[in-house]
Amino acid sequence: MRRLRKVLVTVIVVEPIIRCILASGGHGYAYYTFSRCDGLAWGALLATETRLHRLLDRGDRAKRWWRKLGTPLFISGGVFMVASVTVTSLRLGGLFTAALMLGACPIFFSGAIAFVLTHHDSLASKVLRIRPLCFFGDISYASYLLHLYVLSSYDKIAGPLRSGATGPFLLRAATVLVVTTIVCYSSLHLFERPVMALRTRFLA
Repeated sequence: MRRLRKVLVTVIVVEPIIRCILASGGHGYAYYTFSRCDGLAWGALLATETRLHRLLDRGDRAKRWWRKLGTPLFISGGVFMVASVTVTSLRLGGLFTAALMLGACPIFFSGAIAFVLTHHDSLASKVLRIRPLCFFGDISYASYLLHLYVLSSYDKIAGPLRSGATGPFLLRAATVLVVTTIVCYSSLHLFERPVMALRTRFLA
């Protein structure tokens, strides 16, 4: 776990630098998955820290450290977002702007998540524990992977939408949301959780 943490921190530091170098040279590779791994590394780092140090528990030294780190991460991520907008206004290049924003978003949201994990009595933590939000959190990754396929299938079946037609657009949005939710809920119980159970069985 600790070795993994070092690897994740390295990715978090190095990846934005590589992305900005690629973007400043005009390379579209800055948009590709291998140039956007720092967001995944932030999420894995928070998950690792939560498992190692139980950030949701009280009294742990690591929790106190992350408690102090969450707010600065949140603020610095917001500053980077504003900076990326400033870069856009200076016309320094769309790729470089995207590279900055792709670095800012993980910092911003990781700070917010760290704050919520270490301030479980806060209003934000209580709101995020509402059952509907927990449900959509459980299916969020499958939704991220599948929603575009559901959207594309709907468009192929229903045909193109006329510009300004509010009713058909609302029907499209509602249908895609419902179908995506059903598919992702089925995936959670029929595929994801059984696979995770196998993982714990083999690694135990």
